[in-house]
Amino acid sequence: MKMKIATLITIISVGLHFYLTFHYHQVQLGTAEGPSTCNINSTFNCDSVAVSDFSAVSGIPIAAFGFSTNLVLALLLLLVLFRLTETPEKLMRMSFYLSGFSVLASVVMGLISITQLSTYCLYCIGLYVLSILLFATLWKQNRQESNDLSLTALTQDIKGFIATPLWPAVFALSIPVVALFLHKSIESNLHDGGGGVDFERLVTSSVNDWQSNPKINFDTPASLVKGNTQASSPITIVEFADFRCGHCQKASLTLATFVKANPDTQLHFYNFPLDGACNSNIPQSNGVSCRLAKAAHCGAEQKKGWLIHDTIFSNQKSFYSANTRDDVDKKIKKLLGNDSLDWKALSSCMDSTETHDAIRKQTELAKRAEVQGTPKIFMNGKALPAGQLIPVLKKARKLALKNN
Repeated sequence: MKMKIATLITIISVGLHFYLTFHYHQVQLGTAEGPSTCNINSTFNCDSVAVSDFSAVSGIPIAAFGFSTNLVLALLLLLVLFRLTETPEKLMRMSFYLSGFSVLASVVMGLISITQLSTYCLYCIGLYVLSILLFATLWKQNRQESNDLSLTALTQDIKGFIATPLWPAVFALSIPVVALFLHKSIESNLHDGGGGVDFERLVTSSVNDWQSNPKINFDTPASLVKGNTQASSPITIVEFADFRCGHCQKASLTLATFVKANPDTQLHFYNFPLDGACNSNIPQSNGVSCRLAKAAHCGAEQKKGWLIHDTIFSNQKSFYSANTRDDVDKKIKKLLGNDSLDWKALSSCMDSTETHDAIRKQTELAKRAEVQGTPKIFMNGKALPAGQLIPVLKKARKLALKNN
């Protein structure tokens, strides 16, 4: 029974590690359709953990190593469970040693979360608990079968591995190899639809272009600001976006996660509606994107700007069918419900000449900054190509802090 429980634990762990590996890449590459299912609040936020400097080793996510380790454990346990080995005692001890290594890794990562990060990953915590349960289960199973777990037995096993190193070496090497394979496979498939783009070269090229780009003076007030509260933030990110732009929706998740993970960063959101009703740079006009921009801009007066921003992007597809400003108003009102929003004041602000002029000034600023499409992202005044990608943001931030 204990063997079945141990095998089940490893299979669950493999699944959770695969999810965390996959979502890590979604967050890094800005392809996530929404936040992680284990995002609860600012304290328990898996996305913020995924963009931290402790989420990967040599560019390979920690979760990928967890996936491969538990995959090897599952294989060892299945060999014993179905009696496919002539040395079950040795494989049981190998499984126990490997589970001990997994517990040690869990302790290290747990300590890093407590001492270095201000956020926690609930799925990671669950995996830490599973690693301890597996270790305890295998310890009891080995004791039940009178399998020697003493230091002497460990020494003998090591000598045996040295004498006949083939299979131990295969299992040991398979962990980093499988982790690297999983990492590269997911990265290749998620980035550019698996089109074979050299991702590392893209990151380097984007940051090099950013360094050589001219500095822009963003002298027009942004509609929304969040993150670092200092008057002069060490890192300032400027984003121009349209609420009906699919790439902007994905970029909004990336930027929000990056700002949460980096307290030295401030985000300024500027509207660049692809709508001639308030943007002289765009010939087409139906007023929908402009109305959405005004809703977020006016929401800031009630300290609900980011709520409206996030609500619109989270329900972006429902606004594709909107054809008039009345359609927009009805959908926003329905989505926000009675969320302590003064709709009368919001509507009055959206209809005002002042708000229209504010949005137009932002589009004029965008023109001076040579914004031709959305999303357009700047860091510390300079255009940052591919700034919707976490690796690009991280590398540019590191250089910006170094040069300050």
